[in-house]
Formats: sequence, structure tokens, C-alpha cells
Amino acid sequence: QRNTGDGGKTVDKGKVLKVSWEKVGEDYSAHRLREIFQGFGEVEDVVIKSSKKKGSALVVMASNDAAVSI
Repeated sequence: QRNTGDGGKTVDKGKVLKVSWEKVGEDYSAHRLREIFQGFGEVEDVVIKSSKKKGSALVVMASNDAAVSI
């Protein structure tokens, strides 16, 4: 587990997925990524970080089992 820096809340690293994509045509919003990953289980949070050529995000699943199933 790690401290997220937001008042002591911790996130189990086993629930965090790192996702990346090339920005060719469609880009992904946090809302769209949440829709995609909810097919595998409950999504707690989505944090997007992108550049001009490549997009990336951290998708936090509600359980380790959901993260592992992907």
C-alpha cells in the first residue's frame, strides 16, 4: 500500500492498473475509461495523464480480484 497524499488515504497497489494508448484518432476520457473497465468490476477512480502523442491513465479498481481479471 502507498500513501496517496490526500489526507492519509492509502491505495492498494494491486488494485491500480496502468493503461496507455497512442493518440491516433480517438482519445480516451476518464468517463470513457471508467465505462470500459467497469465491465471487469467496480472502478473507484481514474486519473489521466497525457502528452501530445501518447495518453496514459491509472485506473483504480475496487478490488484486487477485479484488477487481476483484466
